Amino acid sequence: MRRRRPFFSPLLLLAFALLPLLSAVPAWPAPPGLTIGAGPDSRQQLVVALAALLLEHEGYEVAIRPGLAEAELRQRLVQGEIDLCFPTGPDEPQAEAEAGAVVRLPPFAYAAGPVMLMRNEQAAALGIDSIGQLADRCRATPGRLRLDGLDSATARQLAPYALPIPADRPLPAALLYHALKNNRVDAALGRADDGRIVAFRLRVLADDRKALPERHTAPLIRKETLARLPKLAEVIARLRAHLDDEAIRRLHAGVEIGHRAPRALAQEWLRARKLL
Repeated sequence: MRRRRPFFSPLLLLAFALLPLLSAVPAWPAPPGLTIGAGPDSRQQLVVALAALLLEHEGYEVAIRPGLAEAELRQRLVQGEIDLCFPTGPDEPQAEAEAGAVVRLPPFAYAAGPVMLMRNEQAAALGIDSIGQLADRCRATPGRLRLDGLDSATARQLAPYALPIPADRPLPAALLYHALKNNRVDAALGRADDGRIVAFRLRVLADDRKALPERHTAPLIRKETLARLPKLAEVIARLRAHLDDEAIRRLHAGVEIGHRAPRALAQEWLRARKLL
């Protein structure tokens, strides 16, 4: 009986010959990675989504740790559990930055602190552009203008204006903007980066006596992370150049009023500005 010769494919022989060479090829380097901490509210999720998408586009591998409160963001950052976060606070150096563990990058241009708001049409009709002018009008026509959103702490801050602070409990933020929009109140305290300012056509009154605290969103990054990824600050600066008051309010309106997913809206916004 005729015996069959063993069959060896030329490709199989070539693979065996190249195996030692392939094992000697160094592994492809992993992309640089970092973890961003995010707060539970949609404003935090939006700015983190913007930064994460831009960093991913630049070749970084980004993980997001969501649901961290403001104080917890800073704590996790100092402890090294996250590399980057975007808290909102007063414009002075924070304790963790002074301690040397964290670098505070320049804040974004948009304001995020308390502001006095009026309906744009009413403010224009009364010639009111500032809190000082609002206070003058309140004194000239007592009881005519209804104010809300002014708790005792804010009332103390606004003491230089001598505004007539209502004695009743202020409306919660969820109802305040709708009360202003629907003419239930004439002036109210809101937040400068709120999307309902543009959606409801509200006017931000100038704080002509600088009574309210200024707050901005500033990137905080671990010093070790910045040393490992020195171009990180440059990428974030690119985002900072496009985020002003109008831009952030429209973005927040897309999430708060339009119910858009933060990441999908952030991606659309970045592509429209040729950042992706």
